Amino acid sequence: MIGTVKGTGKRKIMLQGHMDTVYAAGILGSQPYKIDGNRIYGPGIADDKGGLAVMMASLKILADAGWRDYDTLTVVMNPDEEVGSVGSGELIATTADLHDTVLSFEPTAAKSVAKGESLLLGAAGIARATLEVKGRAAHAGAAPELGRNALYELSYQMLQTRDIAKDIPGVTLNWTVARANGPINQITEKAQALGDVRITQPGAEKELNDALQAKIASGKLIPDTETTVSVEIGRPAFVAGAKGRALAEKAQAIYKEIDRDLALTPMTGGGTDAGYAGRSGKAAVVESFGLAGFGYHARDEYIEVDSIVPRIYLVTRLLTEIGKQ
Repeated sequence: MIGTVKGTGKRKIMLQGHMDTVYAAGILGSQPYKIDGNRIYGPGIADDKGGLAVMMASLKILADAGWRDYDTLTVVMNPDEEVGSVGSGELIATTADLHDTVLSFEPTAAKSVAKGESLLLGAAGIARATLEVKGRAAHAGAAPELGRNALYELSYQMLQTRDIAKDIPGVTLNWTVARANGPINQITEKAQALGDVRITQPGAEKELNDALQAKIASGKLIPDTETTVSVEIGRPAFVAGAKGRALAEKAQAIYKEIDRDLALTPMTGGGTDAGYAGRSGKAAVVESFGLAGFGYHARDEYIEVDSIVPRIYLVTRLLTEIGKQ
């Protein structure tokens, strides 16, 4: 969903957040909305319903005050962030390139798990490694020697590549899924493993792919098996850059006005749509303008009540400052 309004100023500003969560239909039956002291619980309330609420409340306050100090103000809400923004990623990237500034509204960590609230200046890109082995089927009882066990070869290749990323700066690899086909009484003909890849430096994924190809080609455990490996890029890495850092430092100064500290986190292992927004480097992009909370994707996800007003203050003040540029 995209909404755009025209103003009377010079700056082109984009706000983004996502509507989807990871919870199953009917989850409110077992995890209901509830208030307990400084916490409000609910599925997806922090990731990312709270971010959307901050965004819309801030814009309502500014609209009621007659603020139109922008050339273009665009709001982007996508429905597929939790599955990698496979349908919306390119739209986010191309829309962001038409703007000077992008504020992204993922949550910040709750006080119970972090020393203080923060804004995010970097997040890992996400890719998937696929390791596939083709062997030869045979009867597991009557003639196992005629087979070529793809499952054994897969295990061997996983073990010999498990630490390969440690020598490549800016990338990690963890094999997380393995599967094989065929009945239990058959030597496995085909097997596959999937690996989670996180990228914090541009180009590191190519180095990883080259290293995997070389290692696979260097040897095998089971003769007459064929192994292939590939690395497929998903969400790109997010690096705020100099323009994003300057914007985040302005936000820090604004938070000081209400006697609150705001840390700037240089990098995290989780992916974010800010990676798409900042892919080209044209816009100044900063992440985590949403509410303080925790328990994302898990039972008893919550936000902290005392972060609501300060976060809305931060966004409204920052937008007015951006508009003055």
